[in-house]
Amino acid sequence: MATSKDLISKDTECVKETAVFESDLLDELLSSQKQAAHFLELARLALRDDPFVASKVGMTANDSQDQNLTTYCLVKEYQGTALHVIHTMLPLIETGIKKKRELLVKKGLDKVMAYVDDMVVKAKETLEEYDHIAVTLALFNITPRTVNVLV
Repeated sequence: MATSKDLISKDTECVKETAVFESDLLDELLSSQKQAAHFLELARLALRDDPFVASKVGMTANDSQDQNLTTYCLVKEYQGTALHVIHTMLPLIETGIKKKRELLVKKGLDKVMAYVDDMVVKAKETLEEYDHIAVTLALFNITPRTVNVLV
């Protein structure tokens, strides 16, 4: 049977692997943000003959940049929450189980579920914001192909 130290050791390895994955994820996020910014700037320039559409694309570029920053911060927040759950909440819950303190276990699990619920809400809000940006671009038929034709 695994001891508490074995579990913590496995958790530490998991955290290290997760940190590498999240670092790669953040690098990919930054790269995609740069590509999106470049694409939107090209679209704005290509549409300079139509000031209304060009301004909408410019506003969408700003919205996209804001949303990308929000997403980056959200990923960092998730990382901090995961570390808190692993290093603080799980040992607390484990202690409650060992000492047969049902209230401690319940409060610990409730807190973890509150973190999960918060992350789900924020992830859905983020997705809705990206959908809004995509709808705006689709409304004006802004795609990589149409931008390349216009440039």
